[in-house]
Parts: sequence; C-alpha cells; structure tokens
Amino acid sequence: MNFSTVRYGKMFAIANFKTESTDYSVRDKCIVRTDRGKELGEIVTPPAPIPPSLPPGSLGDLLRKASPEDLDRHRRLETEDRIRSMAFCREQVAKLNLPMKVIEVEHLFGGEKIVFYFVSETRVDFRELVKILAQQFRTRIELKQVGARDQARLCGDCGHCGLPLCCQGFKKELGGIQMEMAKIQKQTVDPSKVCGRCGKLLCCLSYEFRTYTEARKEFPPRGHQVETKAGPGVVLGHQLMQRKVLIQTRMGERLTIALEDVLRVLGPASPPPGRPPAPPSAKPRPAASADPSAPAAVPAQDTSAPRPASETPDVSASGSETTGAPLPVGSSPSGDRLSPDDTTPVGDVSPPADLDNASTPSDRSLE
Repeated sequence: MNFSTVRYGKMFAIANFKTESTDYSVRDKCIVRTDRGKELGEIVTPPAPIPPSLPPGSLGDLLRKASPEDLDRHRRLETEDRIRSMAFCREQVAKLNLPMKVIEVEHLFGGEKIVFYFVSETRVDFRELVKILAQQFRTRIELKQVGARDQARLCGDCGHCGLPLCCQGFKKELGGIQMEMAKIQKQTVDPSKVCGRCGKLLCCLSYEFRTYTEARKEFPPRGHQVETKAGPGVVLGHQLMQRKVLIQTRMGERLTIALEDVLRVLGPASPPPGRPPAPPSAKPRPAASADPSAPAAVPAQDTSAPRPASETPDVSASGSETTGAPLPVGSSPSGDRLSPDDTTPVGDVSPPADLDNASTPSDRSLE
C-alpha cells in the first residue's frame, strides 16, 4: 500500500491519501474521498510506501485520476453554479438583514455539500438562511465564518513580491507571526510594508527568523565591552547577514568591524560611552518591615523648630489644641458666643493691662 500527498478544496488543504496504484505524477488532477465527500485534488508528492509512523487508518482514499469529464464538471461547478449560488445567497442575506458578507462558495465535486464562506464582526444567527438555501439547492448546506487570513487565502491574488500568496500556494498553517520577527531582521515597522493582503503581518517574516536567531547567538550582546584587533570598544549594533559588528572606541569613534576581528567579550560596559552615570537618588528608601501587616513607620517631627503661622494650632481656654474644621463666625474655640462688636467672649473678664504685675492663682497661693 502506498500513499500520496494531495492538495484539495477552496482552502487549499493538504493531506495524505492511500492508494494501491503508483501511476501518479506531481500536479496530476485526481479524485479523493475526504470526510466531507468526493473532491477534486492535485498530486503534491508521488506515491511512496506507507511508513510505520503513518497508520493507514488515518489516511483518506485516493480514488482515481481525474478524467476529462471530471474536469468539465469541476469547471462548471466553479463558474455557472458558483455564480448562481453566490448571487442567491447574497440576495437572501440582504432580505434577512444579516450582518455578514458572503465572500466565496464551494461546491463539492460529488454534490454532497455546498459550503458558503462569510466574514462578520459579530456572531450571526443564520438558521433561517440555512433553511432557505437547503430548500433552494436540495443538498446539505454549510455556512463557515472565516478570519482575515482565510479571507485572503480565498480571495487574494498576489503579494508585495509579485508572486501568488503563500497561503494559496504551499503554506498550510497560518498565524504565529510576531513583530519581533520584523525587528530582528532589520525590517521596517511600517504596517503598510510588513502587512499582507489580509492586513496581518506577512507570513514570510517567519521563513528566515530561525536563521537570524541562530546567527545572533554568535555575536556579542549590545552594550558589552569587547577587545578587537582595532582596540577595545563597546558593542552598539549588529549586521547579522554581513557578519559585522558596530563598536564605539574609548575615544568616541564608531567602527564597523568583522565578527572575526572580535577577540573576546569582557562584559557589560559601565557606563556606556557618551552617557553619564545616573545620579544617586536623594530620597532614602524606607526600611522594610519584617511584619508585612505592621503599619508603616511615621518619621518623627522636630518640635523645637517654630511652626509657620499657617500651621500653628489654635489653643482653647482649656489648653487643648483644635485641629478640626474652621470655627463658625461668632464663636470662640471654647464654644462661647462672641459679641458682634468685639472679639471678647461675652461674660468673660478681660485680662489685666499689666500682664507682668498680674497675679495668677498659683501666685496667690504662694502668698
């Protein structure tokens, strides 16, 4: 028993199929049986013996080569039937006022199913639409929502390079592209240049990412001191594909040298040339408390220094400080009512004019 790799379907799926024949060549059109039904496919690899790591039960069936009648039927499904079903589906979507856009229709070769691909920003309840389509076409209907990358795979043509989109040709798994891949390859971060037809990062950014990552391991890190044939310096940058290093000497001169001219790496530079060391922080850090639940220590205040007038507390007749809200007009700190024409509390005795000769209760007790 042999197996062959076949590409099939609108989504350019790739899978292995078992066959007893070896009369297949690359790019031959064939009929395969998948979990969806009979479909027209294209041979990617010629038949080969099934290895032990590939159980035959996981393989589909490669039925036969496509005949001229099969190719004519497929051409009719992709032209006349596709246009008619697409127009009818879009008309029903407009009548039902559904927030979705139908972008592609796929008729399976065996007629077991019709798949409608659509995009939408929200969740769509299309149960009524499925009933209408099933009554119209008398077959199973599948509505499949796709994302931006799959939309480009279905409707796209060529990329920035002028070649067919990778997702349409050979790339099976989509996604997993990060901006770091563009930065390490010294690519621009302009979205119009690093994004493809789908609006996402280019899939080709991942092709050389591993090569750049492995090459960077051979270079000294940025900011490290190195000894070179041109003298000591600090690493400022790398040119990975050219295998060159940009350094700055102690005199402030910048040089581009070959990686082979770097004799050894001394360690991180402290501080880097052209940048003064950071001044020490004047604010002391509070001591860490051993008990995390203990309240934070409050710094002691200097009571010997005079307080500003704005911060001097009011002293009531009883000798206690009042630190609450401001007093209402017409009242004293002790709570006595003030007369309208004077600030002296009503009923209080004014202090003697000669404070130095005035006697206090303590003085009278001594006499």
